[in-house]
Amino acid sequence: MTDELVRQSIVGSDNPTTDVAKAIGEASTRLTQIADEMAKAKDADGVRFAELKAEQTIHAETLSKLKAKAEADERETNLQAAIDAAKEWKEYSSTFRTPSKALSLQGGGQAPQGYTKGDFLFGVHQAFSRDTEVQAAGKALLASLGKGIAHEDAWGKATLGTTDATGGWIIPNAIVDELIKPAQVENIYRGLCTIVPGVTAATVDIPFRIAARTAATVVAWGDTKENVDLVYNGYTATMYTLARIHDVSNQFLRHSRGAAEQDVLQELAAAFAQGEAAYIREGTGSSQPFGYTSALTNGPAAFRSAFTASATTLAGSIAVAIATAAGACAGRGVATTDLSAVLAATSYWNMLSQGTDNAGFFFSNPANSPVTIPARTLLSPFGIPVYPEPAADLTGTATVIDNLTVGAWKKFKVYFGESYRVDSSDQAGTRWDTNLTGFRGEEEMGFDARPAVYAGYFQQVADILP
Repeated sequence: MTDELVRQSIVGSDNPTTDVAKAIGEASTRLTQIADEMAKAKDADGVRFAELKAEQTIHAETLSKLKAKAEADERETNLQAAIDAAKEWKEYSSTFRTPSKALSLQGGGQAPQGYTKGDFLFGVHQAFSRDTEVQAAGKALLASLGKGIAHEDAWGKATLGTTDATGGWIIPNAIVDELIKPAQVENIYRGLCTIVPGVTAATVDIPFRIAARTAATVVAWGDTKENVDLVYNGYTATMYTLARIHDVSNQFLRHSRGAAEQDVLQELAAAFAQGEAAYIREGTGSSQPFGYTSALTNGPAAFRSAFTASATTLAGSIAVAIATAAGACAGRGVATTDLSAVLAATSYWNMLSQGTDNAGFFFSNPANSPVTIPARTLLSPFGIPVYPEPAADLTGTATVIDNLTVGAWKKFKVYFGESYRVDSSDQAGTRWDTNLTGFRGEEEMGFDARPAVYAGYFQQVADILP
C-alpha cells in the first residue's frame, strides 16, 4: 500500500493543513514500513513480529488523532467561508436599496421599487429567514416580481380540447352546463350470474356432466346389480384482458378543471360495463369468452324452443314464450324458483304492448310485487322475473334483439382477475413529446357458457317479435 493510498484512506481527497498533512505523511510512511517488515518477520522472527505489531498500534492511534484534527480544521474553514459570504452579500445589497421600515427595525434590508438587479436572490434570502417579519417581507418581494408578467400556455401539442367537438365545449371559458352524454348501459349480468373475483391463473377448468340422470333399477336378490360408468365433460374458461386507452392533451386536462378527467373515467367505466355484457351474451369463444347465445345457438337443438310470435294473441305473446322456455327447463329438473328471463330492452317493452282486451295478461308492478319477485322487474309472468338488457339493443343486430333466454343464471360463473383499474401516464410511448396523458382501463375476464347450458339449465326462444 502506497503512502498516497494510506493518506486518502484517512482524510479523503481533500488536503488538510500543512502541519497536519506533514504529520500524517510521516505516520503513514512508517506504517507502510512496519507492514513490510511484519511480512518478512511473520515466519522467521516471532519476537520481532510482536514488536512491530505494538509499534503499528501506536502509529494507528496517532493517525486517528491527526484525522480528527484535519476534519475539525476543515469545518472551521467552511464556517468562516459562510460568515464571509453572508457579510459580502449584506454589504452588496446595502449599496443599491433603501431600507424598508420592517427591515430597518431588524437591522438592514430594502424596500423593492420595481425590479433591480439582485431582487430575486435577495427575496429568496429573506424568505428563508427565521425572523417572521423579515420572512414576510421576502415573500412579498418575490410575489411582487411576478405581477404584470403575462403567462401563456402553449397549445400547439394538444390533440384534444382544441375544438368544440374534441372537448372545447367543457373548457370553462364561458358558463358551462352539465355535459350531456349517451345513457350509460348497465351490465345486468353482474347481478344475475355468480361472480368469481381474484382469479390469478390463465385458465379455469369447468367440469360438468351432460348426460341426464336416470332412475336406478330394481334388481332381484342374487342377481347382478346395475353397473353404470360415470362420464365427465368439461370446458376451459380462458382469462382475457379487456382494455381501452383514452389520450387527452395536458392543456385540456388543466383548463377543464377536472371535467375532462372525470369524463374520461366515466367513459372507461361505461365501456367496460358494456364490454362485459357483450362477451357474456355474444362472445364467440374464438380469442374471446364463449357467450351464452353462441352456446345455445350452436348446441343441441333441445335447448332451443320453436315459437310463432303474434302481437294480438296470447298464444303468440312473449309471456307464452317465457312459459315455454321455463317448461323446458323444468322438464330437466331445474327449479322454477331459480329461473329468470332476459331479453333486449326494446323487446321487453314490446311485451307490455302485446295482446287484446281479453288476452289474459297479469301484471305485477313494483308497488305490489311479492317479496320473491325483484322490485325492478315490472312484468313477472308465472312468477318468473324478467330483466331487460339495454346492451343487447346497442348491438343493432336483429337476431340478438329477437332472442329470449330463460335459465338459472347463478349457474353461470364469470371469472375476474385483478379488479377493474385505471392507470395514467404522460411518459409512456410518445406522450411526453406530444404533451398527452393516457388513461388506460384494464381488467381480466373469463367466461364459458357451455357447461351450464349443456347441463340443461338454460333454454332459448328465437323470433319472439312479430
